[in-house]
Amino acid sequence: MWKLTLLVAIMANLATSYGTRFSCSNFVTDEYTEQCDEIHSGYDIDVLKKQYDQANSGLGGTCIYQLKRTHAEPQITSVSALIKLMSQICLNAQGLTRTQCYNLLNFNNNEEMRYFVPKIDDVLPKSQDFISNVKTVIFARSDNDFSEHFKSCFGQLAKGETKVIDFGNLENVANAINQWFNASSLYYEEVVTADDIDDDVVMMTGSHHHVEVAFKDFNFKEQVDHDFIISKDNIVSQKLWSGEGYGKVSYNEELGATVLQIALKGDRQAIILHPKVGGLEDMLFKLRDSSVVLNLNAETEWEYINVVMPINEHNYGKENFVDGLKLANQISLMYLPGFDGFRGIFENQSGHLSHMFHTMYMKVNGLGASENPYALENLEPKHTVNIDSAFAYYVVNSGSPEIIGTWWY
Repeated sequence: MWKLTLLVAIMANLATSYGTRFSCSNFVTDEYTEQCDEIHSGYDIDVLKKQYDQANSGLGGTCIYQLKRTHAEPQITSVSALIKLMSQICLNAQGLTRTQCYNLLNFNNNEEMRYFVPKIDDVLPKSQDFISNVKTVIFARSDNDFSEHFKSCFGQLAKGETKVIDFGNLENVANAINQWFNASSLYYEEVVTADDIDDDVVMMTGSHHHVEVAFKDFNFKEQVDHDFIISKDNIVSQKLWSGEGYGKVSYNEELGATVLQIALKGDRQAIILHPKVGGLEDMLFKLRDSSVVLNLNAETEWEYINVVMPINEHNYGKENFVDGLKLANQISLMYLPGFDGFRGIFENQSGHLSHMFHTMYMKVNGLGASENPYALENLEPKHTVNIDSAFAYYVVNSGSPEIIGTWWY
């Protein structure tokens, strides 16, 4: 068990975030309690709780039940299973120290393993063994991308299905992505084609519960009943997250979250929900538990604002900001009453996201309000909104909330 403790400690050093204490005490329905019990299966949960609290990691205990409670079955990936997976790989390492083996798993963008994507089988196991139900897809330009050390280390673990997808063959990658989507009846057979995929993409690994793929023009099919797509062309501010535009800022008492609305062309708007520190899971739970989708529109006036996303370590030192909303189909699904799931991940220009579940920050400086959000041009910003780390996006189309995606660092 000390080895697992060391693993979590390493994770804490790699993830620069504030942890949230693991607790199942705030579950509000029997269904959630059952899910929490299911997550406990196969783990010494008391030890895990203590270790997560001590590690104060962004991949702490909160994430274990957070993913379980906000994703519909079959659950594509679980952080709890992932942590178990990482630990087991390292415990079985041969010819490498545990730390060296951990480094192969690329929580810090190590070159050795860039395309590790775990997946829980369609039927979640009732037994104690998560590992045998993990399907692993490794995207690689060739089988030679991985060292013999890594193959030996990983091969001992792979009790479930394991295959290497030739990343140099974009058709194979597209097929693998489509197969993944086909696990859900929400999607048609073809979600993405090889033409949609950027051949220079770096697929991230480890801490993420979804595949991260860079798409060229985001012109692949939206597998939903209504037509909706976001691009830089229908955003008022050319660079939404690093530029000026119109917005509203308010605080939603019921959600316990700051609400930032940003005007899009037409009658659409992006809504950014920013919960209080440590309140991400509570906000998501409330959204899921609500039988009526909450009115997320701020009561305040439209204001001309400046939206800034600082360059920080979460961007891997890339000297670029998030350039508009880039919508990609998300593999994870989150169900809310009255909705058929949510789709889409956002990404930055470098083609990948940073660590998930970092504590969110947002502050608004200054006062003032404009009139019609589209009537005034070239005004000095009245508000400056500094966004750091993670935040959730929701889009309103013609006044009807449609949950389309979440950015989780």
